[in-house]
Amino acid sequence: LHRFVVTPTPQDQLAYELSCPICLQLYSDPVVLPCGHNYCRACICKTVDALDKKAKTILRCPECREEYRSVDSLQKNFKLCSIVEGYQAAAQQLDPQTVAENMKEQAAYEALGDKLINKAATLVENMASLVDR
Repeated sequence: LHRFVVTPTPQDQLAYELSCPICLQLYSDPVVLPCGHNYCRACICKTVDALDKKAKTILRCPECREEYRSVDSLQKNFKLCSIVEGYQAAAQQLDPQTVAENMKEQAAYEALGDKLINKAATLVENMASLVDR
């Protein structure tokens, strides 16, 4: 029996690193807990909302269980947010459908440019013939 190990691509590995451990999607409005772990704001809020409000529950990081005070005190991780946005933009550019669309668009612009050059040349010729009269 042969086992094949699939090695993730660097792009897949980066997507994994930029994914929330709760929803397993790319971070959306990431916040950082005092312990340093990051989560989507909505995901960490849902975990807190799921707790029994009557019990004086201590809020803990889902990964390392370190305590934190409140969801309201969590800071947005601007750097992580920027990295995720950059990754999404790059991934979209690398998407085969987007690449094909961009190539078609580029070809259309080149064809339009050729038409404009030909029209301009014709106009210059017409103007030259008017001047020569």
